[in-house]
Amino acid sequence: DEYMPIYHVYCASAVIYEIYSALAAVLLDWKGQSVLPRLHTSPFLLAPNASVLREKLKNHQGNAMTKIDDNNWGNDHNATFRSIAIAGNTSLYDTNEATPSSFANGYCACGVGGIIDGVLSKIEAMPLKSEIRELAERYRYPLEAFGNSGRVIPSSKPSDTTGHCRTPPPTTLRGNLLQIFIRKDVVDDLAYGCFAYGRIDPNRPSLRKALESTPPKYGQCRLSANPQILMDPNKAKIFQFSADEKRHSTRTEFQSKLRAMFKCYYDTNEMKKRAAIEQFLKPLPSQLQLY
Repeated sequence: DEYMPIYHVYCASAVIYEIYSALAAVLLDWKGQSVLPRLHTSPFLLAPNASVLREKLKNHQGNAMTKIDDNNWGNDHNATFRSIAIAGNTSLYDTNEATPSSFANGYCACGVGGIIDGVLSKIEAMPLKSEIRELAERYRYPLEAFGNSGRVIPSSKPSDTTGHCRTPPPTTLRGNLLQIFIRKDVVDDLAYGCFAYGRIDPNRPSLRKALESTPPKYGQCRLSANPQILMDPNKAKIFQFSADEKRHSTRTEFQSKLRAMFKCYYDTNEMKKRAAIEQFLKPLPSQLQLY
């Protein structure tokens, strides 16, 4: 009864979430093992909590002609909004376009092209891109995020003598699900009830009260993936599930190898490690404020 669940369905961003987890472990000595939906901290200075996110989208009425500026982000496809928040549901069985109970194919409304290049550039680790990509392919992760276009990239592995790729092709079961338990006393700081495109649901001004009402009011929500909270096991607990059985069963192994790769790289590039922290983790997650 201390926590409230939020469910997040995703596909092409799976390897990005794994990279964030590995970086938190290597650069910040984080002891957690879960994926992390967001880690780059500076965007959270623009919208530190759900109240500010709501304010940025309050004028959105589903009109594509809405003027976009620093105070009005239009809808949740806005790049800055996406760098902070993720789409979610407060029930496994709510009926909308991102229903968690139908997660086999995952859900991705916006492209992910160029994101990995952007992250690796900021953390001074672009030489690792091909190695990370090969590892992701081996463990059956969707590969779109490795290209600028966000499209599926052909296998990087050469064929063997039978004409078959040495590693299996990317899985057709691309979906993943996060079950995120947020402590009740902070859930309204991080999340708000909404409709499609992040449009505010006036019938659920408080997500906590909506879920505690009789009967509970379920629906879509948007969650600020603030790493200061999501990296704290006393405030949030994250559980990850993959539709692909192999990806699910070997996820811990994949994450261990990813962390070892980054650790080896930064152990021999101390200046790049310091630059990565300065460029990607300033302020540190522990220094982020909700208000």
